[in-house]
Amino acid sequence: MKSIWLVISLFLFAPFILNGQFSNAIHYTVKDGLPSSTVYAIEQDSRGFMWIGTEAGLVRFDGANFKTYNTQDGLPDNEVLGLMFDGRTHRLWVLTYSKAPCYYLDDRIYNVKNDSSLLAISCVQGEFIRGNKQSDNGVFLYNGANIFKCAQGTIEKMSIGLRDINQVMQWSDSCVDVALNSTFVTFVNGKAIKNEVLSLDSMTYGGKWIGNSLFIYRIGKIDVYKRGTNGRYKAFNSIILNVNRNFTNVLSLGDKYFFSVEGMGVYTIDTAFGTSVRKVWSGRVNGISADKEGNVWIGTNDDGIYVIKYKEVRSFSSGNGLLHDNITAVYAEKNGAVYLGNSYGEVFTLRNDSIKTLLADHSQVSEMIRAITSYDDELFLLVNNMIVYFKPGSKNIKIIPHKSGGPKSLLKVKDGKTIIVGLLSSIVEYKVQSEKYNEAPTGKRLIAIAQHPDGRVFCASIDGIYLYTNGGRLIHQEISDPRLMGRITSMCFTDEGLLWIGTPSSGILIYDGKKVLGHITTTSDLGYHGAMCRRVVTGRKNEIWVATNSGVNKIRYHLADSLYIDNITPLNVTDGLLSDDVNDIAVNDSLVFVATSRGLTVMNENHMMATARVPIYISSIRINDKDSLIHDYVYELNYTQNNVKIEYVGVLLPAAGYLRYEYRLLGAGNDKWVTTANTSIEFRSLSPGSYIFEAVVLDKFGKHSQSIARVQFRITPAYYMTVWFWALMVVIVLTVGFYIIRARFRRQQRQFEKEQNLNNKIIELEQQALKAQMNPHFIFNCLTAVQHFVNKEDLYSANMYLSNFAKLIRKTLDLSGEQYISLDKEVSYLDNYIQMEKMRFQEKFQYTIKVAEDVDQYAVEVPPMLMQPIIENAIRHGLRNLETDTGMLAISFTMDNTRLVCNIEDNGIGRKKAGEIKTAMHMEYQSKGLSLTLSRINAINMISPNKISIQVRDKYNSQEEATGTLVTLTFEQ
Repeated sequence: MKSIWLVISLFLFAPFILNGQFSNAIHYTVKDGLPSSTVYAIEQDSRGFMWIGTEAGLVRFDGANFKTYNTQDGLPDNEVLGLMFDGRTHRLWVLTYSKAPCYYLDDRIYNVKNDSSLLAISCVQGEFIRGNKQSDNGVFLYNGANIFKCAQGTIEKMSIGLRDINQVMQWSDSCVDVALNSTFVTFVNGKAIKNEVLSLDSMTYGGKWIGNSLFIYRIGKIDVYKRGTNGRYKAFNSIILNVNRNFTNVLSLGDKYFFSVEGMGVYTIDTAFGTSVRKVWSGRVNGISADKEGNVWIGTNDDGIYVIKYKEVRSFSSGNGLLHDNITAVYAEKNGAVYLGNSYGEVFTLRNDSIKTLLADHSQVSEMIRAITSYDDELFLLVNNMIVYFKPGSKNIKIIPHKSGGPKSLLKVKDGKTIIVGLLSSIVEYKVQSEKYNEAPTGKRLIAIAQHPDGRVFCASIDGIYLYTNGGRLIHQEISDPRLMGRITSMCFTDEGLLWIGTPSSGILIYDGKKVLGHITTTSDLGYHGAMCRRVVTGRKNEIWVATNSGVNKIRYHLADSLYIDNITPLNVTDGLLSDDVNDIAVNDSLVFVATSRGLTVMNENHMMATARVPIYISSIRINDKDSLIHDYVYELNYTQNNVKIEYVGVLLPAAGYLRYEYRLLGAGNDKWVTTANTSIEFRSLSPGSYIFEAVVLDKFGKHSQSIARVQFRITPAYYMTVWFWALMVVIVLTVGFYIIRARFRRQQRQFEKEQNLNNKIIELEQQALKAQMNPHFIFNCLTAVQHFVNKEDLYSANMYLSNFAKLIRKTLDLSGEQYISLDKEVSYLDNYIQMEKMRFQEKFQYTIKVAEDVDQYAVEVPPMLMQPIIENAIRHGLRNLETDTGMLAISFTMDNTRLVCNIEDNGIGRKKAGEIKTAMHMEYQSKGLSLTLSRINAINMISPNKISIQVRDKYNSQEEATGTLVTLTFEQ
């Protein structure tokens, strides 16, 4: 009797959905990063990482990189025999060759040294720890006599009084199944119930619970039992495989069971057991697992890992209908028929998922098929050394002779009547209906042919592009762009007339007939893959497909003011292709037919977009080249810990090679996202401050991850860089500087005050001197008037004038000592003066003095005797010289906000004519009143904050004749 069940068969996997068929297997070995070719266990955690137990350590795989953990990281032993992920606590339990328990959590391995609760798990001498994952109740660990339930972060020892325990399964809190060496016991509420129908003997090698079914592994078969509500089992069915090997694991995927047989491979059968067993993979398998996408992961004994990746694809090779795998040409009819040609000269048709051979006569056609097209019920083939056409089902194969070497390119003209074939140094135009052809020498190797939407045909040679005309003439297209002067492998036109050109090493060029609008290469940041373009064809609207030596590229574009590439989607074996070595491609609506060196792959474009967004995580943080634990709260760092390296990863299984990333560092002064293919970024010599690092992942379809990987850290400055330190230094410097500056300022202030007082005194003396000059000027004018009356012997007028003059002199003496007087005093003074002038000039003018109601005459102040010289000029030079009209002098005072506005207006002869009269006078009679007034205003404005402005304007009538003068004085209050 077997005493030990195989460890690698004792893990429970949740069911996954499978709706299609499997594609070519992806293979990972030590060359890809595995530490060993021997793989015992594979498990997926809640974040999507695949964990791999090998004989050389624990491995985490994100689809692109393998990260290995070993004894230096905390494993008790490097040989990992089993893995179990507890979804409730997010712990990954790791069963090693050692008897010590351990688990992984948050990028750290916990063992008895750093988690004392694990000391509760004891081992019987000579027994390894084994385990079984429960879908709802955590994880069971057990050895020969003890069971430990690890759930909700606690460890509970279960006592059942049994030895030789091989497997444990808990259905509920009250029901536990225990498999012993020769007995199967169910405990219900602690009471043992023996399931006699279950016979465990020397041929039993383990088992697996899936739903309410129990699968018992035996040599050559699996017995399936159904569990009843009472906890007892009944025999249900058997999976029989007539081999002398034991089974290692069973998976439930959709409507199928997948099971592995040690050393033989992986098999499948319907869950209803209505079909026979079918082998899907051959090899020395240790066990199988599955990921959330339904891909089957196969761990082998000496050959690493194989992944049978599921996609919405169909694959056809020599194993399911084709005679040979290397498909070199594919052509898709709009009616659904698809024609294939391979490197052996064989032709097939694909219809309704069925392959049928049309041509396999190697005596007539034995060379590689380069291209295929059809007309009605005839196929037209471009063979490596001839041009062939025939009707499917007919043995009558027709060959078009030629003289200039093997055919290189093929085009079915849109008129439906002509086929054009480019040869080594000539071109053949074949009329389908008449079955006549014409060969014209060109001297050019015509590698590619394409037809413009307007009907023109263009050919590509090794030295550029040519226009093909009737009669076989080629007209070279003068293109200045040197990128179009090299070798071309394929061409096609879109409905807009854009020519898409494939090259053997320079990617794709887009030409509009005048210039190159775009150039797509492997170095562009759009995700294009494959340097060698083998075929470029149109798909649906604004869609181009490119077949290369590194897979297929789907290009989406649009035209606006220029050509814009919306996105480029690379597809390869990870997406279901049988091989990345693609020879040809054909597109019919949503179906894409890819001819590869390992067979034909049919993809449905509508099913190619990923349904789930790729998650992204922070995988490592290194501070000053030292690993740090990953956590969500802020990293508090000092100023010496300013070198931060962050690793992030997007998890896309089984392969993440086409993922791109965007990241930014908030707080560094630049919030823009940076695109990169790298999965790490290092920030060196960061300044003190608060930072937030953010990263997102983009899949090959351009979709961003829904979540953002984020790291927050704060770098505190050194004491001499802190605010309080500099604040203290500033206070000290300011204090010392204050006393130094204050002492100097006081010296300068005293000196400035002395100079200012002296300047003010000088200005006051100048103003007094100006007023002193104005007083004799005024007295002189008055005495001249008295002299005038005496000479006329008008004693009455002379006496009256002298009386008024005496009063005015008294007022002048009273006001001359004041800097400012109220407006009412100034108005009274001006009224007396104007009366004297009116009397002097014999009533030759009239005058008015008006003060607006909003002017407070007793509060508003003006400099004394400032307006008198202006009025004097108006009377003496303007009104006095009037010959006919009676003169009018109008003086008004108004308020404009806080400014007093004085307008002095006369209807005299004007300044120009008055100036002419003054020029003719003797110099001793020249007036100085206005110039003295201006000088006085300037002096006042220099020392007073209340400024005075003056404006003089001449008045004219419609005949440009002078009609007087307006003087406006503005006094700020």
